[in-house]
Amino acid sequence: MLQIEKEMQEYFKSETEKRQKEKEEPKPIDMSEPIKVTGVPSEDLKAKNLNSNTNLKIPFAYVGLVNEGSPAEEAGLKLKDGIISFDDKIFFGYYQNPLQKVAEIVKAKINQDIHVEVMRSILDQEGFEKIEYVKIVLIAHEWAGQGVLGCKLNLEKN
Repeated sequence: MLQIEKEMQEYFKSETEKRQKEKEEPKPIDMSEPIKVTGVPSEDLKAKNLNSNTNLKIPFAYVGLVNEGSPAEEAGLKLKDGIISFDDKIFFGYYQNPLQKVAEIVKAKINQDIHVEVMRSILDQEGFEKIEYVKIVLIAHEWAGQGVLGCKLNLEKN
């Protein structure tokens, strides 16, 4: 009888602890700080902007518009490309406002090479979606349209 009573006490004790843990609310995310990729096991992976859980590179922005005849189209940017790195200076989680940094670089590098790495979704021969990484050279310059790039970058994929 004592054994049964002891086991019941242990059972209810563990159930009470479980309920208390379920009641704990998760801490809210502080959106005022830049997002950092956590759990990167080595500087080598960090330098390559790899997510340590999936080994996928993480875009910091997406191409929402590419104007016909623009420098962006000339360079090979396509709608919905994910921007992995911009001029080897901007990566996911490094800046609170990465699009402002993009604008600063573009303004400073008119008619100069800007190296951009993009993540692009493609269909293979069997019709399966695959991800490919493409390195392009973008040269911001005057053209018939507005701006010096002729594309729009978004923080979210549309």
